[in-house]
Amino acid sequence: MKKSTLTIASLLISFTLLSIRVLAQPNAGDMVVLGIDGVNDKITFATLVDIPSGTELKITDRGWDNATNAFTTSMTGDGVVTWTTGENIDAGDIFSLVLGGSDNTPATALVNITKNTNLTSQITVSGYSVTNTIVSSGEQALIYRGSDTNPYFIFGLNASGNINLDANYWQTSITLSLVQSTLPNGVGSQNNLTAGLNAVGILTNPSGTSTAEQQFDNVYYNGPVSQGNKATWLTRIANNGNWTGDDTGVGTTSVGTTLGTSAVALPVIFNGISAKKVDNKLTISWQTVSEKNNDHFDVQVSKDGVAFETIATVKSKAANGDSDTPLQYHFTIDLTGGVALSGLLMLSVFSAACWKARKWRASIAVASLLVIASLSCSKGRAEIPTGDEPIYLRLVQVDKDGSKMYTKVIAVSSSDN
Repeated sequence: MKKSTLTIASLLISFTLLSIRVLAQPNAGDMVVLGIDGVNDKITFATLVDIPSGTELKITDRGWDNATNAFTTSMTGDGVVTWTTGENIDAGDIFSLVLGGSDNTPATALVNITKNTNLTSQITVSGYSVTNTIVSSGEQALIYRGSDTNPYFIFGLNASGNINLDANYWQTSITLSLVQSTLPNGVGSQNNLTAGLNAVGILTNPSGTSTAEQQFDNVYYNGPVSQGNKATWLTRIANNGNWTGDDTGVGTTSVGTTLGTSAVALPVIFNGISAKKVDNKLTISWQTVSEKNNDHFDVQVSKDGVAFETIATVKSKAANGDSDTPLQYHFTIDLTGGVALSGLLMLSVFSAACWKARKWRASIAVASLLVIASLSCSKGRAEIPTGDEPIYLRLVQVDKDGSKMYTKVIAVSSSDN
């Protein structure tokens, strides 16, 4: 007789997540630029979601050229800062990145203004001259991840002079590669940016009579600062009407030292997630403490903990996606054959009882949820390890607006004895 599942040798991992805003990788709009100061060689930016430790991010004042589908040619005065986060970063934190220059000490510094911590040891800098970094005659700031030859853009700011500008104040063509940028259109990169959504272009001094005078040396967000969720902050910051500037480097962004972590609404708060594999059946369980605007969860598995595939979609149990009470979720899949949803066998019993009680709406609702999850399980079957191979899994929480947040990856060992 096989051992009780209470004493199985599978790796059963349970942990508490204080927030689901833990991303596998930041998405477009998860970070924002709040200012770029050519007088003091400084870029100010902020996070709109939690960023986990070990995430690699890049900040550059090199422009993007849609004619070549690449970053503009690197020149003295521009470069790339690579930041590998050494700890978890909270949503709403604001950072200053000083890129040296002969008038600045230290020459390069990354500081979490909200936490008043120096993170300079976490960055590497390439391409900048110590005497010529951010150019005051026009600049841009792009936040991205991935390789320089195939970047994934997170946010973009263009604040150059009035040269070949489109209606959103991004260049239509590049004539001065050091100080100009087109709006990334998704060719040559993993994604595009959209003006007014996750990018902003600024004609900062429209009263100027020449192209140089139409560009402030120091530009910064100067809009509303009242509490708002991620979408609200993005709308504000990507609106060029909320920006201003000066030529002295004295002005600063209106948000002060923090956007406020409470300003970014948490869609789901998890209490725990666990998994076990017994007799080639994988069972995943999780509990949510609260849900807001939640649509569904994607159950994803991997053989190596890197490349994940979705094997099921589980709809939110919360009415309209909102709940202030704990909710339990369970899902089971047979790794050797067909899909078996936890509680599937009880469906006929439950449905019959519901019909007898004339609670036909409840029966249809449960049946619909199970059918949706069952259909979703047809994907990625070949990618699920069987036998003694370990399985790596995670949950993807999906908001009603399509925003995705990822739980941490957990590993589950085999137990067939």
